[in-house]
Amino acid sequence: MRVVLPDGIAPGDVTLADAPRGWKLKATSDGYTVAGPALKTGTDAEHKVRIRRLPDARQLVFKTVETYADGEMSRWIELPTGGAEPEQPAPVLEVQGATEAAATSAGPDRKKATGRSGGVSAGLVAVPLLLAAGAWWLIRRRASSGSG
Repeated sequence: MRVVLPDGIAPGDVTLADAPRGWKLKATSDGYTVAGPALKTGTDAEHKVRIRRLPDARQLVFKTVETYADGEMSRWIELPTGGAEPEQPAPVLEVQGATEAAATSAGPDRKKATGRSGGVSAGLVAVPLLLAAGAWWLIRRRASSGSG
């Protein structure tokens, strides 16, 4: 699996938190790949990454290309255009900024802590959302493969 990181996230700021046994993360010039031994048919290739700090953005797009053992590729790289949903949409993460969270917090100590940890908090939200998107892709891929 290859993931192109959004602007503001350096490949060196991404580490592998969890993956199938034997799988490794390798930084690339614009993102990362994660791969390893083949998994049994029907086994989800879920992985979790830890991002040091997310950029100050409302949306982050993680274009993803999955390559299967048989050479088949699924390109989840299409961006929404305001019309119909793309056939293979790129995962888009909506982020609530640390500034908004800080503005609603009580007291200067809390504001300072929230403002500084916003990237970490957003990263903790990003990983489960990316995993959920990956599961959705797999289900959608299997459904379209069965009907075609």
